[in-house]
Amino acid sequence: MSTEATHAIFAVAATNAWVHVYRDVKTLLAETDMGAGHEPTVTNTIEFFNASGKRLLPAFGRDWTLVDLTESGDPADPEAVHARITTVIERTKTMIREHADDFRQAGFDPEQTIAQLPATAGRSLAEIADDLEPNFGALTDPPAVRSLVMMTQGSALHMLLCHSW
Repeated sequence: MSTEATHAIFAVAATNAWVHVYRDVKTLLAETDMGAGHEPTVTNTIEFFNASGKRLLPAFGRDWTLVDLTESGDPADPEAVHARITTVIERTKTMIREHADDFRQAGFDPEQTIAQLPATAGRSLAEIADDLEPNFGALTDPPAVRSLVMMTQGSALHMLLCHSW
């Protein structure tokens, strides 16, 4: 587990349709299109959690831009956050299997693609964040890494896991 993962932030769709992981609050706040660009039928209701499983409450500026996250008064519930992330990953596996022919036509081996998804059983949220961040996190600096990630099969998985593609 990296030191960064202990500061990780999970953004999870309220419907558990997708998950995004950020290295920390600063990285998340640098995201300028949080929840933008989805079809009108896709919910953009987002819930935030830290690597301890603590719910984070969004704070907005006058223009409704996200400006901060603060811990809620609720107790941490890492098991619930873990279950939600597992739900997203399992849903993604199902989607890949249901559309295996489409994946093959796009040049992906469905089972190899599924094998790239992180295992969650017996893993802490920080460990899951470590596994998710390279391909499923916010595409942050350095730019060379950002470009490399987008050119790998991980980018297709990123679209599935993070954007309900």
